[in-house]
This record gives sequence, structure tokens and C-alpha cells, in this order.
Amino acid sequence: IGLKSLKMQTHYVEIPVHLGYRVNLLNLLSVAVQAGPYFSYAISSEATGTNANGSTVDIYQQGLSQLTAKGNKFDMGLGAAAMVEYSKIYLLVGADFGLVNSLKEVTALGQDVDATLKNTSFHVGLGVRF
Repeated sequence: IGLKSLKMQTHYVEIPVHLGYRVNLLNLLSVAVQAGPYFSYAISSEATGTNANGSTVDIYQQGLSQLTAKGNKFDMGLGAAAMVEYSKIYLLVGADFGLVNSLKEVTALGQDVDATLKNTSFHVGLGVRF
């Protein structure tokens, strides 16, 4: 299929195992940090690619005869986050960095391809503490 680019979306259920520390700076203001490992399992995924002509190709429907990939559903890595809280409202910013190669085998046009895929995510949250 001659892929020029490839986009994958994978949806995981993740369990973070983080330890954190919180400091009260003023009467209504506090900051916190947390870090630790996470464990996750892929529940669904989809992939599309762009060929040399610029057309979009669904590799699961059109590319299976020329491109195959087997992946790990399990992932683990390290995560960290920081939080600022004012009164009961907080802002959280964090990231997760995968340590496991999510691809087991990749074959394109009958040839084995050396490919690595590690998950990375960034998140921002706004919330209210009860």
C-alpha cells in the first residue's frame, strides 16, 4: 500500500499507582506533586494511513494483505502530575511515559519491519474537591 504516514488511536484502561505530597502555602492555596508507575490494558484501537497519493487508507480493511502488525495489549510506564488548588478548585497537569514496546511484529510487503511504538500521554484536569 506504500504508506506515507500512519495514525493509530488506542484506548486504554489505566491504573496509576502514584505517591504524592501536598503542601499548604496559604490558607486557601496549596500545591501537590505525585509520581509513580502505571499499568494499562488496551480495550480498542483503530488505524488509518496516508499513501503516496495523499489518499486515506484504512489499514485494517485495505492493508492487511500488505501490512500486518501484532501488538501488546498490556502497557506499563511512569507517570507524574502537579496540582495547584485554590479553595476547593484545582488544576492538574501530568504526563505518562510508556516503557513497553506496544508492537510485537510488523510485516510490510512480506518483509519484517523493525518498528517501535511506546505510549506517551499528557493530561490537564480542572476539578472541584468535596
